[in-house]
Amino acid sequence: MSYFFLPQDYDRLLIRRQELARYYQQIKSGLAEDASQSSETWHDNYIFEQAMRDLDLYGKRLSELDELIGQAEIIYPADNSASVAIGSRVELIDEQETKTVFKIGSYNSGGRPEHAEHEKDGIVIVAYNSPLGQKLLRRRLGEELQLFLAGAVKKYRIKAID
Repeated sequence: MSYFFLPQDYDRLLIRRQELARYYQQIKSGLAEDASQSSETWHDNYIFEQAMRDLDLYGKRLSELDELIGQAEIIYPADNSASVAIGSRVELIDEQETKTVFKIGSYNSGGRPEHAEHEKDGIVIVAYNSPLGQKLLRRRLGEELQLFLAGAVKKYRIKAID
């Protein structure tokens, strides 16, 4: 199975992996010191036990990221705007002419504006693999669809695709 990433999201994934690996190594190097701590309290050695739990947690997360990176595929947004694709900015308009704008993002990238202008423009990032992302992908300009947004099912029309 491939996981699709826009270049900037893939770069963020690699940075996150480096941060986790660095933290993992810090925990690992601190284990010797934690193991030698006194156990004069009611608990045997809480510091050491917590370090072991953290090591396990971050080790599993690193394995998950390595698997994700191994199956990642970097994609570039299409130049045409004939249909909605990963990287597209999609402007929807409802029956009351209220505009809603989404950008179709990378795997599990939903919610995070990638640039300050997206945040100030009210653009919401929707991961292509989310239920909403799946409903929007491959739709064409002018197409109508029903979506469950803001707690209600509404009818929308695709006004623009960039």
